Amino acid sequence: MKEKIFMFGYYGWKNTGDDAMIYALIQEFFRKNPLSEFVVVSDDSLKIPAETENYVRFIKNNLFVILKEILSSSAVLWGGGTFMYDHTNTGRQFVNLTLILSIVLFSRLLRKQVYLLGIGVEPLTTKIGKFLSKSICKLSGFVSVRDSISLNMLENLGLNKVRLSFDLSALLEPRKCHNKTGNKILGMSILPFFSIYHNDPERDMLMVDEIVKALKKWLSTDKKNLIYLFTFKGKSKEDDVQITKILGKKLNHEDRVILIPYKKDPLDSLALLSCCDVFVGMRYHSCVFAYLSNIPMIIINYFQKCGSLAEDTGLTSSALISPDDILEGKFEDYLESLMKKPEDFKAKLSTLEARSMAKMGLPFSSDDLKGVIA
Repeated sequence: MKEKIFMFGYYGWKNTGDDAMIYALIQEFFRKNPLSEFVVVSDDSLKIPAETENYVRFIKNNLFVILKEILSSSAVLWGGGTFMYDHTNTGRQFVNLTLILSIVLFSRLLRKQVYLLGIGVEPLTTKIGKFLSKSICKLSGFVSVRDSISLNMLENLGLNKVRLSFDLSALLEPRKCHNKTGNKILGMSILPFFSIYHNDPERDMLMVDEIVKALKKWLSTDKKNLIYLFTFKGKSKEDDVQITKILGKKLNHEDRVILIPYKKDPLDSLALLSCCDVFVGMRYHSCVFAYLSNIPMIIINYFQKCGSLAEDTGLTSSALISPDDILEGKFEDYLESLMKKPEDFKAKLSTLEARSMAKMGLPFSSDDLKGVIA
């Protein structure tokens, strides 16, 4: 039976992680029911599995168009990302949560199935934020979260039918490096954390300077060492573009520091990242990609989700460093430890198990779940 599935999330903002999640969702739903039609809210078209191209439409983020499409859909789902939080940008978050609640309520009044799949939850500190988040979940027919901390937060709200899964990007087919060389490659992802969350670009530059000191020292140990600087959020609001360029320029080794721009195809980014021997990640999905590629890594723990990824995959605390730790000059020691004993910086959770967990976060992963997919 042909089903129309309405999908919304943080899509179309040139974010590799969100690109990966929508790709994986369409891939899995289409495999389950090849007659499915997908309507995705995104101002830009996205890279999707080739076999699904005739079954996917992208629509603008316009409330009237959204409601019209929901009317003729069988199911409505939010796929991945962190939208439940209120500890930063509180006013804006209340608006976002209210809008999502309105869409979910409208869908339920029309007797549509509603799914929240592989979502993340950050601290909820206000009564309004807790009420809105709890209401969204209670109205949804199936809720899965990507990490244990998110699960605990929703259970603390009295929500006991939430399923623990893993990040949806784990459902991507594994990719191997196409151009592996004899060079040792350090990959890195950085974002302007202090500018975005504290309106303090000066501290971002101080953080960059501390990272540059350590990376320059590592480059000097062997002329064959290379650095790949990945942009996981392309030119858009709160992107990584400028800070990554500044980091590359300050390293002052054009022949050994390669800037890798945002790739529209998340599989291209996954393949390139798999060429790295070690990784230092700040963007959450850059760390997920490093984990999926079995690469030893340091996670710059700027948000709760980064620490939760480390905990759930079995990384030790020595693999986590905060932005404040970097400002205090500790990054050089962390990097030296990573290079000396990379095995100490590898996750213990197998990627096969993570993939299995991610599948359990879908509404057709168990016989006792009656979802839209027959």
